[in-house]
Amino acid sequence: MTEPVQGLQVVYHCDKNVVEHIKTHLDKIQAALHQCANRPIRVQTINGATYDGYISDVQHGHLYLMTSQAGFDNRAFSPFFPQNYYYNNVILPLVLYELLVISLL
Repeated sequence: MTEPVQGLQVVYHCDKNVVEHIKTHLDKIQAALHQCANRPIRVQTINGATYDGYISDVQHGHLYLMTSQAGFDNRAFSPFFPQNYYYNNVILPLVLYELLVISLL
């Protein structure tokens, strides 16, 4: 952490032990997510939100989860070629330190 600049009022300063604990926790999550690459997973955040999808990428403290769009209806006639449904997916960025549970589906 950087030293505070003179004249600025520090509102919050994280304890060094907490910083080390968070870094260790992030490394463990990142290692677990790399083992789950290209497999369907369910992620639950500390706020209770649950997301299903595939891992697109994990980097810089973020998980990029590829989720499919809900509600797509292909029953209508279309004179065009069928769409490649891979491109109908949404990439959802999630912060690693907010992840509570990671489960394989």
